[in-house]
Amino acid sequence: MARIRSIKPDFFKHEDLAELPAMVRLLFIGLWTQADREGKLENRPKRLKIEIFPYDDFDINEGLDLLEKNGFILRYSAPSQHSESTMQAQCNNSASTFISIISFAKHQQPNSKEARSTIPNPVFTQAPCKHSANTVLASQEGEWKEENGNREREGEWNTEQAPSRDDELEDSILNFFGFTVNQNFDKARAVNEFCFSLKNSGRLDFFRTQFDAYRDFKELSGGFAHGFYKFLGDQKNFFENGAWNAENWSFRLKEEKEKSSAKKENGFSNGQQTARGVEAGLAFASVQRRLKN
Repeated sequence: MARIRSIKPDFFKHEDLAELPAMVRLLFIGLWTQADREGKLENRPKRLKIEIFPYDDFDINEGLDLLEKNGFILRYSAPSQHSESTMQAQCNNSASTFISIISFAKHQQPNSKEARSTIPNPVFTQAPCKHSANTVLASQEGEWKEENGNREREGEWNTEQAPSRDDELEDSILNFFGFTVNQNFDKARAVNEFCFSLKNSGRLDFFRTQFDAYRDFKELSGGFAHGFYKFLGDQKNFFENGAWNAENWSFRLKEEKEKSSAKKENGFSNGQQTARGVEAGLAFASVQRRLKN
């Protein structure tokens, strides 16, 4: 059953979405109307085609692939209650059966009368089904895949191999972009690997300085923050090409503070001049009245 959802003006300025075809962006909006109050729905491409694009020739599967590859949705299989283990269920059934819309809770406020979700959540497993096409917490192909590294990202996030977290820093990055560890595990994983890489290369302290300046600059200037993945950069490039490292944000912040200070001083100066002008006008009028009398 389709639901009424809201769309924010910032949706049209989202940098990562802007790189996707217009029909894929429309598909993303359409998925909101098909999802339950927790942003989950059955992965039924034929049904979705009928519900969202009844009059258009559009490849739903291709659109879903692009949305998943760019981190907007997650397709996953839930283990059967009668299966012997989660891993066995996923290996026996590599086809996705559900879709979870990433960051749904951040942008939507479903009616409180909506029924609770009956769709199971994605689950973490300790032993990924490595060759499954679509497994729970499957990696986003391309941008986040390590071709020559020690770990492959084709299966789930193996918590035994995951780098230790810098909780305070990683949570602050996630919170800045409106994400949480519990609801946005793909983003949490990306941030974890980002910080781990910077720590290994000795750049973590430099990033802390950059990140603090970046946040203050965006707040002071009122500018839009970069897209999440654009901010971090590519793992295959050791995150050198992220927006966090594209400029000297400390310098940009200093410039912005100077501009802001100059505007305030000019405003105060103009206010003084206006007050003096009023006083002079009143004095002139007083003199004119005296001469007439």
